Amino acid sequence: MLANKQNHEELSEPFIWPEEGISRIPYRLFFDPEIYKLEQEKIFKGPVWNFLCMEFDVAEPGDFKTTFVGETPVIVTRDRKGTVNAMVNRCAHKGALVCLKERGNAKALT
Repeated sequence: MLANKQNHEELSEPFIWPEEGISRIPYRLFFDPEIYKLEQEKIFKGPVWNFLCMEFDVAEPGDFKTTFVGETPVIVTRDRKGTVNAMVNRCAHKGALVCLKERGNAKALT
């Protein structure tokens, strides 16, 4: 959750953490759409590393696993040469998901 003053200043309505009951997380942090959007940008977009899967999840050539980076659907695959690759799990033409299965092995994803 957003916890420092710098990030709070980016909100249209300033957020002040209550002094009383400081160990309780204010309800707004869980349900405010503006905070959610800001967290998606700060945590999942930009020059940061994101965990996609373990190497054993795509151990053999043709193995694939689908996951998400924030709200973005992603496919992780291992190609014939053994290289692990990742791409957005969306068709560039219509935006439909390319792969609907959670994991498996395939010669092609289309």
